[in-house]
Amino acid sequence: MVANGNRRVVLVVTAALLISCCSFTPSTIPVVMAQVAPIPVQNFAWVRSGPNLVIEGGAVFLNNVAQLTSSQTFALDLSVSWPVTAAPWHAMTNGTAYAVSYGVCSPNNQTILLIQPGAPAGSLSITTYNIVAKTWSNPLYVTSISDILQYGHKPVTDPTSGLVYIAGTNNMNAFNIATQAWTMPGAINATMLTARPDAAAVYNPTRKTIMYVGGYDYAVSTIHFDPVVVVTEYAPESNKWSVMVSYFFSGSRLNSL
Repeated sequence: MVANGNRRVVLVVTAALLISCCSFTPSTIPVVMAQVAPIPVQNFAWVRSGPNLVIEGGAVFLNNVAQLTSSQTFALDLSVSWPVTAAPWHAMTNGTAYAVSYGVCSPNNQTILLIQPGAPAGSLSITTYNIVAKTWSNPLYVTSISDILQYGHKPVTDPTSGLVYIAGTNNMNAFNIATQAWTMPGAINATMLTARPDAAAVYNPTRKTIMYVGGYDYAVSTIHFDPVVVVTEYAPESNKWSVMVSYFFSGSRLNSL
């Protein structure tokens, strides 16, 4: 049985990659048997919704070209223990076949948003899943905010306001789930997020801030992560940014600054 805590998170990811089924979803090739677990894919959207880990979509790539895309949508209850070899995945209503997308959840855990960049090129699409009704919406295409997601900054939901924040190349952008309206709380300093493309992003409930950790620094390299571990912090209430350099890599050692 799986123990509580960080070990479960590791096993969840392992189970998602190792547990496979003999068929793909209808959006890829014909289904042979009922799919009872997610197929191994890359770049799938994942989001925490209450006690559940929800994953959607994903693709299998060869030489950076998607060979197939999946619309699979599954949930895994993280509040209970389960055998590593038999994770109790729960099949949900299939969504759209996305090769790359990001997921966030509403504060009430009733709506999941999937955000995909580049559909069409230079824009993004937002598709919502109603957890209670078990239904997907039609994609909402956003073309009016050109700098959004261009650097791969992950969307983050502020549970105190219900706004979804997405850092663009020039501006912080906020999406209201209820009204589907966009606002721009403020500009981003040109040097603030240079090392944050493809970084991890999370809401810190204690500090009430959004924190970006890791990522690339294109001034250093376009293919390697920055050796300096930097945390970039955004405070929605005050619209203030700050940067904290915490560690740097030296060979195989992680040293505190």
